[in-house]
Amino acid sequence: MRIYYMTLSGSFVALSPLLGSWLQTTFDWQASFYGFALMALGMFIHTQVILPSKAVSHRRKPISVLRTLKSVIGNRDFIRYWWIAALVFACYFALISVTPLIFMDELKLSEYQYALVLMVYGLAYFLGGIVASTVQKHISLTLQINIGLGLLGVAGVLLALIVNYEAMTTITLLIPMLISALAVTLVRPAAISAAMLLFSTSAGTAASAGNSIMFITAAVSSAALAQTGDNLLMTIAVSYIVFSLWGLLTNTRIGR
Repeated sequence: MRIYYMTLSGSFVALSPLLGSWLQTTFDWQASFYGFALMALGMFIHTQVILPSKAVSHRRKPISVLRTLKSVIGNRDFIRYWWIAALVFACYFALISVTPLIFMDELKLSEYQYALVLMVYGLAYFLGGIVASTVQKHISLTLQINIGLGLLGVAGVLLALIVNYEAMTTITLLIPMLISALAVTLVRPAAISAAMLLFSTSAGTAASAGNSIMFITAAVSSAALAQTGDNLLMTIAVSYIVFSLWGLLTNTRIGR
């Protein structure tokens, strides 16, 4: 279920510029905000229909959130699994955040052409989720994480070669992007699932702590990436390689 959720969420992030471009060119920039309002109304109606009107109450001891959070943060393996997820998510988030600079500013693609590129990337992310859901039935979570991190490193090496030999085109850049999409869909759900298994009785607090680690890492990485200027693509390539090796090292330390 986590693979399906992350695959769909990641695909929608990649596909959203296509919808945004169409709204802006057809109805002007205000259309996106009307779109937000319609989506919010749709979600409100959806929750009113499918969610129960009253929460089911069970008699149980009150849970101390602070005590649970302390035990969650104090578990090294939990932190390590979420750190791996954070590293690959930072790669995905950073790449999505700078693609307008790469494809529209440097390669001079139009808004629709750029949106189509991200649509292909979103499709690859979706197909990667299908691969991940198939693979996880036959191999361990540890091996799945290692395979995904290895693919992330391969994507980084390919991207570095493309930049170094000045072979940048839409097609050549899509190749490492698609490999990285497969890597992220293999690693993230496996690492998060392994982490959550350690605190299955405190899922809410554990998920909050883990997601905080992941999004803070992604935000800091993207902010640092924005300061690299003309070396943007090479920095991304090096980040892929470094984060891949860092993740593999972290995965070997789990369980010690």
